[in-house]
Amino acid sequence: MTQMQYQPPIQVQVQPQVPLQSQPGAARCSLGLRACRTGLVAVMALTSTLFAGLAHAALPWSTPFDAQKDAAVLIVLGQSNAEGWTTSLSPSEIAARSNLANVHGLPRGANLKVNAQSITWAPYSVSDSNLGDNYNGGASIHLAGEFAQRWQQAINNGQKLPDLYVVHIAWGGQGFGPGTGTDNRWSPSRNPADVQSLYPLARRTLALAAQNLIGQGKRVRVIGLHWNQWETDNQAGWMNSAADAQNGFAAQLNGIASALGEADFPIYLYRPRSTIYSRRFYGGNLTKFNYIAQGLTQLASSGGKFRLLDAADAVSATGARLFNPSGAATGERYGIFQDDTVHYTPDVQRWFARKQWDLVFTSGVYGGEVSSVDSRLVSATPAAPAPGRCASPLATGTADFGGDCAHDLLFTNAQGSYVIWQMQSGRIQSDTGQFGVAAPWRVVAQRDFNGDGQTDLLWYYPPEDRYVLWTMGRDGRVQSGAGLTPHAPGWKVVGVADFDGDGKADLLWHNAASGQALVWLMNGATLAPSQPGGGLSLPAGYQIKAIADFKGLGRAQVLLHKPASDDYRLWTLNGRTLVADEALPDHAPGWSVWATGDVNGDGKADILWFNAASRGRVTWLMDGARILGGQGQSALPAVQQQLQAADFSGNGRVGILLRDTRTGAMQIEDPVSGALTPFSTQPAPGWLPVAVDGLR
Repeated sequence: MTQMQYQPPIQVQVQPQVPLQSQPGAARCSLGLRACRTGLVAVMALTSTLFAGLAHAALPWSTPFDAQKDAAVLIVLGQSNAEGWTTSLSPSEIAARSNLANVHGLPRGANLKVNAQSITWAPYSVSDSNLGDNYNGGASIHLAGEFAQRWQQAINNGQKLPDLYVVHIAWGGQGFGPGTGTDNRWSPSRNPADVQSLYPLARRTLALAAQNLIGQGKRVRVIGLHWNQWETDNQAGWMNSAADAQNGFAAQLNGIASALGEADFPIYLYRPRSTIYSRRFYGGNLTKFNYIAQGLTQLASSGGKFRLLDAADAVSATGARLFNPSGAATGERYGIFQDDTVHYTPDVQRWFARKQWDLVFTSGVYGGEVSSVDSRLVSATPAAPAPGRCASPLATGTADFGGDCAHDLLFTNAQGSYVIWQMQSGRIQSDTGQFGVAAPWRVVAQRDFNGDGQTDLLWYYPPEDRYVLWTMGRDGRVQSGAGLTPHAPGWKVVGVADFDGDGKADLLWHNAASGQALVWLMNGATLAPSQPGGGLSLPAGYQIKAIADFKGLGRAQVLLHKPASDDYRLWTLNGRTLVADEALPDHAPGWSVWATGDVNGDGKADILWFNAASRGRVTWLMDGARILGGQGQSALPAVQQQLQAADFSGNGRVGILLRDTRTGAMQIEDPVSGALTPFSTQPAPGWLPVAVDGLR
């Protein structure tokens, strides 16, 4: 690493030491054996020419609608252009979409779940009907919303149409690339038990949606499945020819469509136009871009159900042509892209909606009927997460020493002895026996540093200001120990989380004197080879309050707090780089953030508030810095102490660890239902659990 103002520079290298003595043979429990026997603030306070390429000799989906019998279904999937990235509806446009009585969507809170066994329809909402990224709070301009309004207006004007049902799942920068990286949420290899895995989420959601409508006695008519777009796949390693692109998109989209049984319906693809996007990544080499363009063109020309839409044919509401072929004259925006040269303008997004309308009512592509669904998606519970592939580990804050996705507990006593209880919903699965350490070493973080699915232990020795990492095995015992790279004086580790989405814990450093912060991207106890980005400056008066994945990005964000004004801000990092700084909504005086964790199972951390004076408790359900909803909880009894919020069951939702201050008895509270699960075995007197993050 280069020595610089903001970072703890690397100093003289020393031989790593492990000053902690593991004692796996010690007596198995002064904890173990003996234990083995025995309103939110209020709560807290029209027309266009059909693209010639869509014309086919035969249209197999030409049966007109029966307004009473049918349910028209529009499916919009894809990346940033599918969610209208960088566009914004005006207040009047948002108001116009507030009463779409005959258009139904899938609200996020009710439907974005790992183990969903049914879906819930609600009136379509611009702010709550995208099960993906939900950019701009959903208030963006895109095909789904524009078409929904158009459909409702037609019904209001007396046109005899069936109700419309919209399935919208779009997430910026997420493609079909191989593997399970954070940019490949549409990959079929994604874990079905991870709510952020869009491919299995889309298949399950489509099957459940169709099953629901069939159960209502509806004839389900899919008027179109739209996949928009292509730029992340432009970087994917699985495309080395136009044929690869053609076959890849066909396989992925047919796999999604197969959730709807043997139904035949049109699938719309979008022709790539932004060459400058490829130049950013390939230094002028458009090979991958051309593969995508050629592959999609060949797929749409194959005579099957795939069709190609091209923004180059877009016209404005008045019929004026939008596309400018001389890209250089407009910075390669071509008249259809915004200044970033990859995201479509609002006029193009609105044209997509008019195009879908024309496809139905001018060309007679009414859609294919769905009579059955893939029964495996609606009758079987999704498989449990595999080791190392737990549901939203960042959002839940789980310390998982056994690799079963459930939170485990590290206990300590006043004599400096430690023991790990591997837990499952209040029951001990196993314990490690005691191991001792020499004072004043202390555990400051429990996180997975090497990406093997087991939590490791980070120790700190104040007299020498140094850190040591213990790599742990699945049995909860020490496998190896290594000293971290020495750092400059004045810097402290204040947070441990995955900041780059590689599945390995990283370090957030802070220098109290200078107010600077810096992320070290880690690979176990060593720095990862690539360290792009530099130092960060905390806003004046702010402190680091919590670190969790509030946005479901697969990497952590940093919650900042300014005690003087009692304000909170959310920092979004991409590795070491700050990419967003957002203010949280105001809260009533007297309340403070007690913990964070995923309460509703949507893959995003929520905020658990506590009022020390009233002992009141309130949860904010979050989508980044935006509040989705809130719920009050019963006041905490005077004899109860809240210790931790973590995923004790391995189901992707946090529970609250409570301790009776009189007896020491522990139990787990469900923050939603209030249900209590007592520990089947209680710790011996004098033993207390160590905080997962004991750095602040």
